Amino acid sequence: MTEIGTVLYHFPVLDSTNACAARLLSKIRLKPGTMITADYQTAGRGQIHRGWHSAPGLNLCLSCILYPDIRPHEQFQISMVVSLAVQELVAELCKNKPVTIKWPNDIYVGDKKIAGILIQNSIKGTEITSCIAGIGLNVNETDFPPELPNPTSLKLESTESHYRHLQLDDSIDINAVCEALTEKLNHRLTFLQSRTIQLQNDYQQVLYRQGTLSCFKLSQNDRRTGTIQSVDDLGRLQILWETGEPGAYQHGEIEYV
Repeated sequence: MTEIGTVLYHFPVLDSTNACAARLLSKIRLKPGTMITADYQTAGRGQIHRGWHSAPGLNLCLSCILYPDIRPHEQFQISMVVSLAVQELVAELCKNKPVTIKWPNDIYVGDKKIAGILIQNSIKGTEITSCIAGIGLNVNETDFPPELPNPTSLKLESTESHYRHLQLDDSIDINAVCEALTEKLNHRLTFLQSRTIQLQNDYQQVLYRQGTLSCFKLSQNDRRTGTIQSVDDLGRLQILWETGEPGAYQHGEIEYV
């Protein structure tokens, strides 16, 4: 079984941990579960080529190398595994607040984003040859750039009683958060293939805006109102539109408004 964190590469500064992982993989086969962390990323990446802001030394930036024994059409399992691990950790540290997964894998506290996940799979034929799972979790940052629409952090959302076991002086110990997250990731990895149905059920139970009438954008001139029903085996968001028409959408085909 893959054990995340048995090999750790830490850097004070990187362009991005995912980019560093990709460079290393292009040269050597890294041990399964290899983790790459950085205090600061100069070119952090989010979904759909968006940037990921993280102030130096205040947040957790990491990437894990995986070699999942699943087929390409099952790759959304990886997204569920990683997002559930982060969601569970944040929920433990932000007690009494709603912590959900905004499809496909952003982590929200209420309507604020606390973590982002970027999964990059290398596929050859019918096999996933490697996976880079990047995670950015806001930990101690409390003053975000104004252009970010809805950021938050563990420091802002949790109370000292919730993170006292992870405390370092007046801050939350990022290394301790990383260790706690590693435990969650290793536990969730045991769900791949053998416990797929439970994985899907757990994911859907914490799906952001599920069952709530919401507005979505399909294109610049196409905005609709509908209700999220579920996410299917291929990772498509299932929506029932107000018109009664169902829809299934891949990431990038639809946006929340």
